Amino acid sequence: MKRSLLFLLLTQFLIGGVCAQGLIRSASTTKPEIYPSAVASSTQAKTLGYADPTTKGFTGVGLAFDSDFILAMVIPADQISDFVGGKLTKVFIGVDNEVTNTQLYIAKTKGGTPLYTQDITLKSGGWNEIVLDEPFTIEDDNLAICYKGTAVARTQFGVVSGSEGTNNCWIAYRNAGSTSMYSWANLSSHNSNTAILGSVERDDYTTCNVDFTSMSVPSLQKTNTGFSIKGTVYNTAATTINSFDVVYKVGDNDPITVPVENINVYNRFAKDFVIDNVTVAEESTLPIEVTISNINGGVKEDDITDNTLANEIRFGDFYNKRVLLEHFTTSPCPNCYPAHLKWESVLETRPNVIMVAHHSGYQSDEMTIDAHNSYLWFYNSPAVYAPASMLDRTNLSSLGAINSSNKPAEGPVFAVRTLEQLALFTDSLSDNYAFASVNIDKNYNPANRKLNVTVSGESRFVSEINKDLNLTVYLVEDSIKGTQSGVSGAYYHNHVVRAVLSGVWGDAVSFDGDTYSATYSFNIPANMDVNQMSIAAFLSAYDSEPNGCKVYNAESVYIEEKMSISDPQVDEKTAYVHAEGSSIVIDGEFTSAQIYDAMGRLIKSINNTTNSVSANSGLYIVKVTNGNKQFTEKVIVR
Repeated sequence: MKRSLLFLLLTQFLIGGVCAQGLIRSASTTKPEIYPSAVASSTQAKTLGYADPTTKGFTGVGLAFDSDFILAMVIPADQISDFVGGKLTKVFIGVDNEVTNTQLYIAKTKGGTPLYTQDITLKSGGWNEIVLDEPFTIEDDNLAICYKGTAVARTQFGVVSGSEGTNNCWIAYRNAGSTSMYSWANLSSHNSNTAILGSVERDDYTTCNVDFTSMSVPSLQKTNTGFSIKGTVYNTAATTINSFDVVYKVGDNDPITVPVENINVYNRFAKDFVIDNVTVAEESTLPIEVTISNINGGVKEDDITDNTLANEIRFGDFYNKRVLLEHFTTSPCPNCYPAHLKWESVLETRPNVIMVAHHSGYQSDEMTIDAHNSYLWFYNSPAVYAPASMLDRTNLSSLGAINSSNKPAEGPVFAVRTLEQLALFTDSLSDNYAFASVNIDKNYNPANRKLNVTVSGESRFVSEINKDLNLTVYLVEDSIKGTQSGVSGAYYHNHVVRAVLSGVWGDAVSFDGDTYSATYSFNIPANMDVNQMSIAAFLSAYDSEPNGCKVYNAESVYIEEKMSISDPQVDEKTAYVHAEGSSIVIDGEFTSAQIYDAMGRLIKSINNTTNSVSANSGLYIVKVTNGNKQFTEKVIVR
């Protein structure tokens, strides 16, 4: 994890994962919602403030103790001219975790005498729309919009990344219930903006305009199989957007119109849309054009040149695709454990993703191998850090992937921030099909621990692959007992790449007609548990640049079969299985028990000499045996 001199000098802060005292900062795991007010207000208004309300997640600043706090956004007089004479009728406040005893106030400076106050209630995990009891007139002077309240220890406040509000975004804090002076900290100097925005109405705010900012469609799509069109519409003008039409046309097919209705998209806010089950029968490369039209039932826009986006999709009898997730983590990394939990949450509903872990990026540990350090090349930067990840070795900066300094990712490796971002990045690659298939056959001899692996596949589209292909094969182990910074007691590491059976950068693939095949052998060392091992293989482009090594398809199989945990087995229950704190406890009669994680991996085997097992937070399956009787139970450790 990269540490800068600035961070070390400001020892009150924990910014971007650098450990210190006082203020702390970590990424939100909740998707920001829009909580509308029940009070109707004008639909002609401009948004005042620095924060980007389209953010996919808050980067919360918090405190390690119960506190009274103030969050402030200051607009200097030289930046307020476009709003002078207008009426501030609403305030949007973004909140990460719950805060109480909250009051909105408006002043000329962050600590100045309030000119307006209003008690408010804020919901966590989103932007709260607050209608002022009385409109506040904007004058040609400094303006500070603030709110104060009380927060319990480790509450994460609403803060978003960005430097637009340099020296104008602040947080103040003191011990809860104290009468001492507040301590003020400048957030904007740390590339952060307070999540506060104002909505200002003025008679001359009459413009209407949207930007169609992004569109996502698969590049390869199987014929006669439904796909989705995803897009984002951004409101650049004063008129609130209540409805619009999405018109899409694929090839020479007739255009199809899909209405998006019953929405409120304010100035500087955005609306995501998804159109599902689009199908095409023709096997060809076809253009797709999508247009946003009919704003609010036909209101004239100021500019329609940015309402259309186009792309092309190759339709054919392609192969099912799995996504390769390569994660950089280490035992001493203080922020890696929360990243593990985020990825586990994302992958619970995405079984098409294959996760492997390289123990590098922040120091090293007993699981680090030379290949892990070699793959630091994919950061495409001298600054490396953990936790970090890459998906299909694809640069995702266009979707918002950033490095540890909150700058666009230079290579395919990106910093792990919010759940929403991880899901967005993963889904952007999951929608595609593949040019080629990947199949794995394996044979393991327990007598000599020799593993033979054959990876094969086919492609009916070899001529369309314009890159040299390499095949890489990993040997991966789960449930490796060790330690993890931030976790007390033993920690079981999963997805660890233990060996690379191919060359580190893969082996060149040679097609015999439409097929390819490669065989590898490996003697599994005695210190590795074959019952916890899998083989991951993938096809990728071979390139001299980190951003040119895209993974086309991947596959993974366990060496030994894993336990299915879809439904607990039912037999006579002779014991009660439950969680107590961070332990799984078995009360009653049993001779042995096996504890599996949510992926079916064996975590621990015990006999009746002990009845409890320490476990990380998560879902577990406990298989209990008592003589010739067995049953299984699901247990959640929180």
